[in-house]
Amino acid sequence: MQDPILNAATYEVVITSASLSKFILPDDSILREKEIVGIAIRNQNSAGSSQGPSGRVLVSNVALDVAFLSIFQDSKAILSETPANYFVPNYRQGDYMPVRIKQFSPSTSYVRFTDNARITAQQAVEITFYYID
Repeated sequence: MQDPILNAATYEVVITSASLSKFILPDDSILREKEIVGIAIRNQNSAGSSQGPSGRVLVSNVALDVAFLSIFQDSKAILSETPANYFVPNYRQGDYMPVRIKQFSPSTSYVRFTDNARITAQQAVEITFYYID
């Protein structure tokens, strides 16, 4: 079992258009310049009914298979084109992928899909960031 983390923030990266392939993370002051110590992406359930906090349906697991996460610290890519599936943990165990990003820059970080035929507008990728305040 991993060490408990006191601070977590969950964000939805919304698929604004299925004709696009790159989606910037929301720029939120809660996470901006924080030290990120863990990341988890929630995958879709077998019924295809998992929703994010806003009620948007999460992208399919087939879409996550072609998704890549890039995380920036200022203008430097700390995680560059890392497969999104790498961050899908066993949520029942409270798992996350440990990382160390000292000054997170959400406005330059993004999720990219290599096959946008697998995504649908208004779906979302749900990402939870664990951080030190």
